[in-house]
Amino acid sequence: MERIRYFISKSSTTIQKASGGFTLVEILLVIAVVSIVTSVGANTYNDYANAKRISTAADEVANALNVAKSRAISQVKPAACGSAELDGYRLVVCPGGCTGGNYRYQVETYCGGNGVRVGPIYSLPANVTFSSTSQQTVLFRTITGAAESSNDIILNSSGKTRRVSTTKAGVIAMIDPGAPLPTSTPIPGTAPTPTTAPPAPTVNLSANPTTITLGNSSTLSWSSTNAVTCTATDGWSGAKATTGTQSVSPATTTTYSIYCQSSAGVYSSVKSVDITVNPGPTASLTADPNPIVAGGSTTLQWSSTNATGCTASGGWTGAKATSGTQSVSPAATTGYSIYCTSSDGTNSSTQTVTVTVNQPTPTPTIAGTVYMPFSTTGLTSDTAGNVWKNSNFRVLDSGGAIINQVGFYGSAGSGANWEARVSNSAGITDGTLIASGTLGTVAESGFYTQATNFTLAYNAYAVFRVFQSTGTTSYYKASSAPSPFSYNKYNIGSGTLWPTGSYEYRFIYQ
Repeated sequence: MERIRYFISKSSTTIQKASGGFTLVEILLVIAVVSIVTSVGANTYNDYANAKRISTAADEVANALNVAKSRAISQVKPAACGSAELDGYRLVVCPGGCTGGNYRYQVETYCGGNGVRVGPIYSLPANVTFSSTSQQTVLFRTITGAAESSNDIILNSSGKTRRVSTTKAGVIAMIDPGAPLPTSTPIPGTAPTPTTAPPAPTVNLSANPTTITLGNSSTLSWSSTNAVTCTATDGWSGAKATTGTQSVSPATTTTYSIYCQSSAGVYSSVKSVDITVNPGPTASLTADPNPIVAGGSTTLQWSSTNATGCTASGGWTGAKATSGTQSVSPAATTGYSIYCTSSDGTNSSTQTVTVTVNQPTPTPTIAGTVYMPFSTTGLTSDTAGNVWKNSNFRVLDSGGAIINQVGFYGSAGSGANWEARVSNSAGITDGTLIASGTLGTVAESGFYTQATNFTLAYNAYAVFRVFQSTGTTSYYKASSAPSPFSYNKYNIGSGTLWPTGSYEYRFIYQ
């Protein structure tokens, strides 16, 4: 029998008859074998991909459980808790329910009965689902990390199953992909295998020194293990390296805290250190009396707070106690300064007082008469009359002036009255009458001699006025000082003005 061979044309999809090559049966057999091998390989790859996908997803869920547990143990309380007490951390699967094929889970802090998300929202990869679309919660309590209740989170992917189990003791375990779910009686070889939690990070924090004076600084030093980043809180803030130093200058006693995080998202416990701030030293300085006359003395008085010693400079020098007094007698105007120092070497601001030294005014040698002329020209009167001249004599020597005679000289109407009163004299009431008299029509009329010498103090004014003889008068003070005084009118009764002319007061020294 003739064997007919066929070949497959490279340029055509038809099987053509040929004088040599494979038989039709052989070609069909090869095609069948290739199809079987391809189908088996594809199924094997899909099984591997599904197993890998669900295994990775389960590992990520287990890691999220470990993050919630480690945070609960470390008691890291986020700002979102406010004043509420931290109860723990929890993993929420399908928060609010998983709908539309969106399978999510997230880590939350649990404070005062309320949960607040503290990390990202995680999603399962494609073709991996939770067995339930309802919300599940695994809550870990603070300090112990124990779970509020046992819990199973079941993941599915194309017939593969993975279960992440949490016991009440807080042990997190997983079932291998493809294994049947455990029943109440464990099946040999399917017991949960506990996962090894990543090592928790640690951190140490110190301050040097821990007590400072206001205005000075302290150095914070920190180091950590098994951490990739650290976070500062309380007196400082922000992300920090896993080790380092930082200088701080708090204005008041302050707490500084830090915690660190591992690459797996596990947090360390919080470490804190207090820096006590003492008030800086202060100093005060006064001089009494000030100013002084050359040859006299003044008393310097100083005091301080928060100081262990003081230092003088300027017109005095050397170490001083933290408070005290000292008498000084500078020959000329001099500045005195002092500053005080605290126990850690901090200096207060420097306080300075300037003692002014006045040179004494020579005692006057005049023994005779001082003349103060005035004129009545241009003065007018009203129906009630008025003061028509005021004059004054100022004592300029430091020892004062002793006056025992005060006189009025000039031509005046017969019987006109005159008086002298003191103003602005230390120790003497303003307006005190020191002399008075009645004028005649001849020169030097009205000369008055005191029975007792009258002493005017340094920088005092003796103020005099002339007025008519008729009517009454009352004293009133000057409206401005020092010389010249400005007086307002006052009533002295009706009468005739003195004739226009020139007059003068004469002051006769003792």
